[in-house]
Amino acid sequence: MAQNPVPNSAPAGANPGDPRLDLPWGTAARRRAPRHGLSAIRPSAIGQRLLRLTALLLCLPLPAALADELPAYPGNAVFRQLQLAAQDCGRENNSATCTPARDQADRLMDHPRLPAACKDVLWEIREGSQVTTLNSYTRREALNRAAGDLMAICRAPAKPTPSTGKPSSPFQR
Repeated sequence: MAQNPVPNSAPAGANPGDPRLDLPWGTAARRRAPRHGLSAIRPSAIGQRLLRLTALLLCLPLPAALADELPAYPGNAVFRQLQLAAQDCGRENNSATCTPARDQADRLMDHPRLPAACKDVLWEIREGSQVTTLNSYTRREALNRAAGDLMAICRAPAKPTPSTGKPSSPFQR
């Protein structure tokens, strides 16, 4: 880009009668007249914003439609079976016992209704269910601890019991 030899002269292609050209060179290009109201937004910009907003809203899942598609929460029997498989893997340390524990934990990791704390325990079981050359005490205890936490953390949420209408204590009114 070539330098303008005269500091107050207009840039090439500028209208010589423009009052903004009285300012030092370069400031006229940076200054713009203030815009107010809807005239500040180009009609094409309004359409683009509306299109983006519509696309964003279409990408959001609807809670009512999502509730029908979620699979049921795994039952306690599933978690008990995984707990026993993880304890067997910790005790035996062979592929016949560790592969089922790892596969069951891996399948449950993808379940959409399980909370993060439950998935943390499943991850510990999945990573601990690798067959090793030395079945150390720390490995066995880590698997047994994760298997014990599994039933406490991942158990199905309790269903609320209907109340009889009477308060169970004199302090409840």
